[in-house]
Amino acid sequence: MTKGNRFGPGGRRKRAWRSGADYRRRRKTPPRPARFGKRSGQNPGRSNRGGWLTAALALGLVLAAAFYEDPASFGAPGFMLGDAERVTAGFAKCGRGDWTGGTACVSDGDTFRLAGRRIRVVGIDTAEKDARCPAEAMLANRSTEALLTWLNRGPFDMRAKVGEDRDKYGRDLRTISRTLPDGSTDWLADYMIEQGGARRYLGGWRGDWC
Repeated sequence: MTKGNRFGPGGRRKRAWRSGADYRRRRKTPPRPARFGKRSGQNPGRSNRGGWLTAALALGLVLAAAFYEDPASFGAPGFMLGDAERVTAGFAKCGRGDWTGGTACVSDGDTFRLAGRRIRVVGIDTAEKDARCPAEAMLANRSTEALLTWLNRGPFDMRAKVGEDRDKYGRDLRTISRTLPDGSTDWLADYMIEQGGARRYLGGWRGDWC
């Protein structure tokens, strides 16, 4: 029996493979791709949870800082609110001298006066009466009328956050609502956003109305 040629091109001697096992031991296997961002034995789910926890903590700190800067930006949860103060007065638009005793009147879309106090509605921001453009003047008038309408619908309740009931301007910060005949709650802030041209206020920059 004629043996096969043991030499390849160029006179190189061919490697003799004795068995399949010998071939598997000697053949070259491609290197495994490197794994980035994962150490041996590390649980990828744990890494993801850590990232979400860090993001949630950062968001909490931002919101806390905004509330500390301006407590009027957020309505406090029910368990953090004090006892309800029932208001039954009728309201008009404020004019000169309306800050004196006994008067109940609306200053603008998020502030009204009651018995010599200035009440700031928590959770919203409205256009200013000292408008810089016609669009802002229109929105300021709309929000003032909306607040006047809601306040005159009947008795309502005001609640302050325990320990933080006044802003840096001396206004009483109040979360305001009315209980409807069917037992549901009519929140003033929600009404003003839906009907009065107000914006939800989350603290910090208030934006431009023009």
